[in-house]
Amino acid sequence: MASSKPVARGSMQTFESRNPKRLVRPARGLLLMMAVTVVFASTGCKKVAVPYVVTMDLEQAKQTLAAANLKLGNVTGPQMTGSFVLTQSIPSGQQVKANTVIDLTIDAPVPVPDLTNNKLTDAVSALQIAGLQVVFIKQPTLKLFGGAKVLSQSPLPATLVHRGTPVMVTVSSPPDLGALVGLVTKEPAYANLNPEYRQVLDQFLK
Repeated sequence: MASSKPVARGSMQTFESRNPKRLVRPARGLLLMMAVTVVFASTGCKKVAVPYVVTMDLEQAKQTLAAANLKLGNVTGPQMTGSFVLTQSIPSGQQVKANTVIDLTIDAPVPVPDLTNNKLTDAVSALQIAGLQVVFIKQPTLKLFGGAKVLSQSPLPATLVHRGTPVMVTVSSPPDLGALVGLVTKEPAYANLNPEYRQVLDQFLK
């Protein structure tokens, strides 16, 4: 006859209830790994828009890139006070990963030449050599003879500006512009002007 042994109270507890720590620790580790994965995925795949830094001073461009969570890469060109950005390696508006490296090409500022009392064609030629644009302002004069002269300019001579900056040139315009056209087009400086500068000059003489 089989003897029945008394069963101790609590002997029917499950393995899980007797060893709670063995289950809790792996669960916590798994949650930690999942959290790290989520954080890495969210930061590693984050996209940012590349800002437009062309024409900005170099220091301003550096700050703008840093504020956009981008890194400054190679800087090609003369680094000096007033240096500005000519080109950027990734176009503005493009979506890239955070911390993407942006390379910059920079250029030094140029001094505005002194144009006062220069002939019209000589003034335009000087601005072309400096890489500056020209904007004419006519100031009528009663003088019938002599070519047009530069009366004033803005910015002032020796002012440091970016290449491509427009310089406003106030020119004395005689009553007979038709006769002046013939004189200007025969000057040696006129023949050496690039088409874009010649077109601006021709437009002024109309």
